[in-house]
Amino acid sequence: MLNKVYIAAIGLVLALVVCGAAAASSSLEGPTGIVNAPNTVVPDPGMGELVLGWQSLPESDKRYGVRAVYGIAPKWEIGGLWSKIKDTEDLKLWGANVKYQVMREPEKQFGLALGLAYGKIKNSTDEKWTRYYAVLSKKLSMAQEGKESGIGEITGLIGIVGDKVQDGTSESEANLMLGLEAVMRGGTYVGLEWRDKWKDAGKSIFSVVVRHKVNPQIGVEVGVTNSLAFVGEDKRKVFVGVSYAFGAPKGEEAY
Repeated sequence: MLNKVYIAAIGLVLALVVCGAAAASSSLEGPTGIVNAPNTVVPDPGMGELVLGWQSLPESDKRYGVRAVYGIAPKWEIGGLWSKIKDTEDLKLWGANVKYQVMREPEKQFGLALGLAYGKIKNSTDEKWTRYYAVLSKKLSMAQEGKESGIGEITGLIGIVGDKVQDGTSESEANLMLGLEAVMRGGTYVGLEWRDKWKDAGKSIFSVVVRHKVNPQIGVEVGVTNSLAFVGEDKRKVFVGVSYAFGAPKGEEAY
């Protein structure tokens, strides 16, 4: 419990001392989101982001790879990922995802997004997994005009995320997730998330991430999480990434 409070305090302190404005960014598992939890944001049509990432895992294992999201049409996002986990088997993971932004603020009182993802782990059992989710968001604090620093806005998230795993047998479960996003002026974003544990296995997932835009195209991220996909591990480990925004806006803005 103290570990969770300590990490949350770090995230909130960072949110108060840095400033910026963030764009739609992919989560570790593909869709735009916080760390593992998706949010209700999608990229503007014609705009995308590519991320090169590295993650420390339990037992001194490492995960590295690439992920991307792209605004294919107003309110629609597609994405994909490929990563390799360095352990005794050298696992390879690939996935694809799609998200639809049902509604957004300020046009509606809440934001709502639905999504689906599919992936495969290349190992001795060739596991397949399917993720489905529904996420609701509400802006808790709006940006104040005239201010050039500090918090731009704060958004709260609540949703249901389900995962189905097939490796000869089939298991599935849907869990509650909660999130908090602070978007700063000038290029910095701070996200906190929690997700209930999978089938009473492992721990609940708790993660923190800080993303900063170095310039309109290049961004960096650093965070901690105890998650590997949908299973919570005993210890939280560090992950880092470098992002590149690409494309040109076309038509209606997504968010």
